[in-house]
Amino acid sequence: ASKEMIYNQVKQLSPAQQIKFKNYMKTIKQIQKTGVPPVKKVTLEGMDKIPIKARNQILNYLRANKDLLGGSTAQRTQTYGGQRSYAQSDIDIYTKSNPYNRAKDLANILRNSGIKRVSNLRGEVHISGKKIIDFHDMNMYAQNIYEAEGWYKPVRTTITEDPSGIRVMKITSQWKRKLISSYLQGRYAKDYPDFKLITKSMYETARLKGVIKEPEIKILDFKPPKEIITPTKGGILTTTTTTTTYPSLYKTPLRVAPYFYGVPKKVSPFVYPYRLPKKTPYVPPYVSPKR
Repeated sequence: ASKEMIYNQVKQLSPAQQIKFKNYMKTIKQIQKTGVPPVKKVTLEGMDKIPIKARNQILNYLRANKDLLGGSTAQRTQTYGGQRSYAQSDIDIYTKSNPYNRAKDLANILRNSGIKRVSNLRGEVHISGKKIIDFHDMNMYAQNIYEAEGWYKPVRTTITEDPSGIRVMKITSQWKRKLISSYLQGRYAKDYPDFKLITKSMYETARLKGVIKEPEIKILDFKPPKEIITPTKGGILTTTTTTTTYPSLYKTPLRVAPYFYGVPKKVSPFVYPYRLPKKTPYVPPYVSPKR
C-alpha cells in the first residue's frame, strides 16, 4: 500500500472518525520517541506447527546469519501482559540475500538435524505440509516501513536485538502498521488484538521513563466501516468492496484495561523485567499569547 492509498482509505471513515484517527497517529509519533520496551529473548514456544526439535536449529540460524525477524515473533519480544495464542503462527524473516536460497539452506539444515517431511518452495519452509517460515526480500521490509511512516525511514533505525543477538523489528515500526491494517485495510479481527497489546506496552514504557505523567492514551473508540476497499497482496487497490464481518468477540464495544482511563499509576497490567528511575516530565512554561 502506498501513502496515497492509505490517504484514500482514511477518507472512507466518517469526518469525526478521521479526526480521531489522525489525532491518534500524532499521539503514536510522540510515544514512539520514547523508544522500545525492554527486549526479551526470542522464543518459539507455543508455536505448535514447529517441532520442538526444530526450534533451536531455527534460532541458531537466525543468530548466525543476522537476518531480520519480523511479524508476531518479533512482537513477542517487546510486548508485556497477556499474549494471544501463537499456535498457528509462522515466522517472517527478512533477508538481504535471495529468499529462495535462504529457504533452501534452512530446509537442508533442518533435514540434516533429523527433522522429517521438510520442504521448501518459493522462499517458504514447510514441515509436514504446514508453512513454518516465510523469507522476504529486505526491500519489502523497507516498503512496509514507508507504508507506516509515510517516508523512507532508514531501516537501521527500526531494528533492535534480543539478548542473544538475534535482530528483530522494533515494535515502534509495527505499531502504525497494525493501526493501519486494523482500521483501513480490513484486518480488524486479526490485527486489533496485536495493536492493543503493542499500545499498552509502548505506553507503559513511556510512563516508566517519566515521559508521560498522566494516562493520556486511549484505544480508538470506534470500529472501522464494515465496507472497506481492501488492497490485494501485491498492494494494488481492488475495484470492488469487501464486507468485513466480525466474530462475536467484536460485536460488543471492546473493553480496554482501565489503566488507560485514569486508574492510579500503581495499578498496572504489565510485568516488566526492571523498573526505570522516575523522572519529572518537562512541562514548558506558559507564555501568554501576544495581543
